[in-house]
Amino acid sequence: MVRPASRAALAAAAVTLTLTLTACSSDSSIKRSESGADSDFTTVEYAGKATGPIDSFSWALYAEPSTLDWVHSNTYPQNTVLSNACEGLLRLNPDLSTSPALAESVEQPDGKTYVYKIRSGVKFHDGAPLTAAGYVDSKAYVESKGEGYGSPSGLVDCTGPFELSSWDQGSAITLSAYDGYWDHDLTPKAKQVVFKFYEDASARVTALRTGEIDGNFFITPSGTETLKDTGAGKLYYGKNPTVRSLMTWHLDGPLADPRIRQALSMAIDRQNVIEAAFNGAATPAKSPVSPDAYSYAENVYKAAYDAMPPSDPDIKAAKKLVEEAGAPSEPIVVASSPADPSYNLTALAVQAAGQAIGLHVEIKTLPIQQYNGLFNDKEARKDIDLYSTTWNLDIPDPLEFFGLYAYPGKYNNYNGFDDPEYVKTAQQAMAATDENTRAELTVRLQKQFVDQTLWIPLFNVPVTVFQSNKIAGTPTGISYMAGPWAAYVGAAK
Repeated sequence: MVRPASRAALAAAAVTLTLTLTACSSDSSIKRSESGADSDFTTVEYAGKATGPIDSFSWALYAEPSTLDWVHSNTYPQNTVLSNACEGLLRLNPDLSTSPALAESVEQPDGKTYVYKIRSGVKFHDGAPLTAAGYVDSKAYVESKGEGYGSPSGLVDCTGPFELSSWDQGSAITLSAYDGYWDHDLTPKAKQVVFKFYEDASARVTALRTGEIDGNFFITPSGTETLKDTGAGKLYYGKNPTVRSLMTWHLDGPLADPRIRQALSMAIDRQNVIEAAFNGAATPAKSPVSPDAYSYAENVYKAAYDAMPPSDPDIKAAKKLVEEAGAPSEPIVVASSPADPSYNLTALAVQAAGQAIGLHVEIKTLPIQQYNGLFNDKEARKDIDLYSTTWNLDIPDPLEFFGLYAYPGKYNNYNGFDDPEYVKTAQQAMAATDENTRAELTVRLQKQFVDQTLWIPLFNVPVTVFQSNKIAGTPTGISYMAGPWAAYVGAAK
């Protein structure tokens, strides 16, 4: 889950990290296929190249953020905005590499220590300098805003290339270029970015087609069909190290037996959903981490991925597992939302898979705000077993995902998985300084995770981006969740 840093985050970092304080890539086309054959879509790093500055551009969000408080910003709308205003110690670049941001450099002297050298000359949007004392001031700033921090009344104060200038609740969020930004290579080309909220997918597509809005990540499959031939702009695909998966909220109840989870996974016809929900622009997933995340020791990760069994449906084998385990008496509840039609198509496919092997699956449809809010509301998700999501990585490293389950009882370990051997292996991987050793240990975690079907991986889905003819330069990959993507956008001609 991508979370760019604000003052609150920096205050927390000062406590948890050992800090030593002192005073872009070209376009590339990649054919996507898990089998090695060309598939029907091509990814690029940028949607063209900006030719100069622009006064403003507008961008669609599929929902109004519930908060812009960094600590609770764990969905696409929040991070699409915050990634331009707030930044962390490191930055995710459009080519999915990482580079120093607020940390001028980072060293790992041993398996338990990272030393970050904090960049000098950085200022918060209110003019306060980023200093050692600034970490304490950060906490005081957040506390001074109280519950209003990250809200339309309290806003946020960060260090990124754009500052949050207004939030018209129910209508729009406006970012303005920050004149005091420290990184002159990423001085914004646009003076202003306006984010508008369109919960209805058809309304978003209409706004893009008519030129009412200049761009949008997360184009729905039906939207891609409508927009691919429009004269208002162009559709692009970008690399995405995350995977659309069914997340398990609980490891008790109807999904307590791993054989039931495995059987349901084996019965899902992924390719059928890909054709119906993504117009073929996706591939079946075998792991909850995409091969796009293999930023080091690629040969180790790729060999392990290739050795995993195919994700084709096998109803006969799935039925056998259900017979062995015994079908649960209570229904399996999967959440859905009308904000993205692929959620409902996925839920229907899960329901059909369950029916085919003797499992009762119910669909619970939620408004998008409530759907997104399940991450932060344990009570609201207590009766939901499966949740369709793409868990975003801060950096393209499989260990970031599998390491989440190395901490039983912690915030991101939602289903409460607790296995001493898994924890031991994860800790060894985190301490490894050799990349191949780190990868080999992470592959062991992946095998245990997948063998127990702690989540059900579904699809490797590229980022979809629509950009109007007015603008150019939008980074097309998932880096928009953790890097200042709007700083690259400027005039098309």
